[in-house]
Amino acid sequence: MLYFRFVLLTIIISFTLSACKGNEQKDNAKLNNANTPNSVTQENHVKQKVTPLRELTLATEANIVQPAYLRENLPESAFAYARIPNIWSLIGTAKNNIFDDALNAQPFVDAVNSIRAGINENVIPEIPDEDGQLLARFVFQSLTSPIEAIIIDGVDPAIPTPNVVVTASANFNSIEEIQTLFAAIAKNSPEFEVTKAVQSDGYAELLIAKMNVQFQWDKDKSRFTLLAGISLSPNNLSDLLKTFVPNPTHQMKALENTIDSSGQGTFAWANPRKISSLGSSLGKQKEIAAMAVIGISSMKNIALGTGTSNGINRIKYVVEMPVTGFRSYMPIIKTTPEFNVMGKTKVIGSLGLPSRADFASIENTIALVSKAKDMQSYYTFKKEFNKALGFEIDDIFDFFGQDMSFVSDEAGSYVALRLNDAEKFKASLSKSVETLGLDYQQREIGGHTYHHLKIPSFYTKHLEEQSKKRNKPESKLLKRFLSVPSHLYWEQEDDYLILANIPQTLIDRHYIETKTSVKEWLTKKQRMNPEGSLLMVSVNTEDIAKKMYRMHLSILNYLADLVDKPIDLFALATPHEAKIPKQNSYGFKMTSSETQLAFELNYESNPLEIITGGGIYQSMVVVGILSAIAVPAYDDYTIRAKLIGGIVAAEEVKSQLNEFEIEYGRYPNQYEIADLKLDTKNSKYSIKVEENTGEITLKFRDSKLRQRNHLTLLPPKQGVSTKWRCKTRIKKKYFSSHSSCRPKY
Repeated sequence: MLYFRFVLLTIIISFTLSACKGNEQKDNAKLNNANTPNSVTQENHVKQKVTPLRELTLATEANIVQPAYLRENLPESAFAYARIPNIWSLIGTAKNNIFDDALNAQPFVDAVNSIRAGINENVIPEIPDEDGQLLARFVFQSLTSPIEAIIIDGVDPAIPTPNVVVTASANFNSIEEIQTLFAAIAKNSPEFEVTKAVQSDGYAELLIAKMNVQFQWDKDKSRFTLLAGISLSPNNLSDLLKTFVPNPTHQMKALENTIDSSGQGTFAWANPRKISSLGSSLGKQKEIAAMAVIGISSMKNIALGTGTSNGINRIKYVVEMPVTGFRSYMPIIKTTPEFNVMGKTKVIGSLGLPSRADFASIENTIALVSKAKDMQSYYTFKKEFNKALGFEIDDIFDFFGQDMSFVSDEAGSYVALRLNDAEKFKASLSKSVETLGLDYQQREIGGHTYHHLKIPSFYTKHLEEQSKKRNKPESKLLKRFLSVPSHLYWEQEDDYLILANIPQTLIDRHYIETKTSVKEWLTKKQRMNPEGSLLMVSVNTEDIAKKMYRMHLSILNYLADLVDKPIDLFALATPHEAKIPKQNSYGFKMTSSETQLAFELNYESNPLEIITGGGIYQSMVVVGILSAIAVPAYDDYTIRAKLIGGIVAAEEVKSQLNEFEIEYGRYPNQYEIADLKLDTKNSKYSIKVEENTGEITLKFRDSKLRQRNHLTLLPPKQGVSTKWRCKTRIKKKYFSSHSSCRPKY
């Protein structure tokens, strides 16, 4: 500990002396400048002679990683697809993004091939196990493309079980090499057995996990294919291979292109309707019925993956389905931002607002779980609101549209709120100003009209009420701080209200010559589609991609030394030579349109850029916070909806028990409970009634609730209470504020 303190003290003293020396030098410089003519102290900017960029020589040989094959040749019978990237894609493969010029250059390809050779010559031989060497050589050397798999209809119509197909490009030197590989796998895995050795035409039969598998290696195409299924005949695989023809209209393709058009990333797709149909034929009616409740059977497509689309990398999850099931609880966004941003734009965020119909649906949901007197109070409040302000709360959703955007551009930071009905908004504003006595004014500057609304603090009135209750005068100093009003400034621009906290931001917007449609900025510059956006943040920053490319070169150099194959780093392209742009795009989006629900993260090179990018820290914090709020909030919302349904069902059971108790003066026994035919079974929850006591236990089927997944309704105790009580350890946040089961902690 003493040594540690000594070292720490030495470091502090060193930094202090260094800072003092720096200040001394600055002070001397100031003194010298004070006696120097202005012409000398002014900084001279001299342009240096720019060296011409080296030309990039594109690789003439085959790509390091071959393109995926099956994605382009899917048979119509395929209803699920998965792709695992080749391991060499992690080091560098062109994917139709900003790094293609660098990765397609011959020196870069030579460097990667050198590392590949180094692993084969120097690293793999050092693996002590011979079988391990064979498997490593297969992964690092033989495999030359992503591994692809599909699920298709079974070959026998009488047997509804599907078949699985796996394929990839591979460089095998001979049939014997494949036989040796199979032997090594069989030796290390008891689930793998060769039932028919590889023939001269590359055909073999295997038994993997007790499933029949046919294997075929096409020497001419350097591709192997496996077919796994039940009741296979020898010709099944060869017949299937004939159906692999170009199929650009397969229903997977359109969705894949929005996630990974390069075909080199991780990707998975499925047709839920087909899977539901298959489940029914296999006797899984209960499971399919449960899936139908949440809308899975109505889904057209479901996909997720990470790859490149429209020139930018994406991590995306998307579901194509109509507004049904769990989607009925979500706002459906039908508009996109259409205002202008000014000059250089850094950040745009968009929040989708509920429509009037969405608001009505929320009210109906709350009414199901709220007490009658509480709802009556709410309706009374709505009437008083209408009487005081001259319009109803619901009318707010008519005044404003569904898109509200947050912008940071050259003019400053402001909010753009779509205005649906300008006349109604003006009328309601005038009524509110008159009724509440608000301070409102308009100002004309440079031919533009600016609005200013001073909103008084509502804390003052609350403080006075609390002071009367305590019978003590309020603190004047506290009252002064709490009495400061809020200010809101805005102007109307076409169909939008542009709002800011100071008027200078609004005025500056008209001094900037360059303006761009926000939709154009998002789609062309950020490569982000704003349609159906429930929550979106898009950030533009500088030089992060160049930093990541430089880091990539350092890693490449390290790997080359690791495998004893040094590379000429001078030969590889610089960020300028590779034309890596200075401006880089990042974004997060949650889509809720009439046909699609999706989550996606967009980035220029690597997700780690979010936490390694100097000047991007502050902007990306916004993305992190919003995504951290949005996803858990949606999970909470679905759990609340599940709780509502369960509690409503439990209330119905409670009513039946009350009727029984009134008639017989007791609660039913086990046989009488069965005779009541209570509705106690559901895919989302189960209800159990304890005999003789009438105690109701409601248990929810949701893994997110973990052990806190049930509540108990306790009947009134004679002579003690006349009301049912609710006991639960389910978290408070999942209940309505009016629910009798909401915990008090």
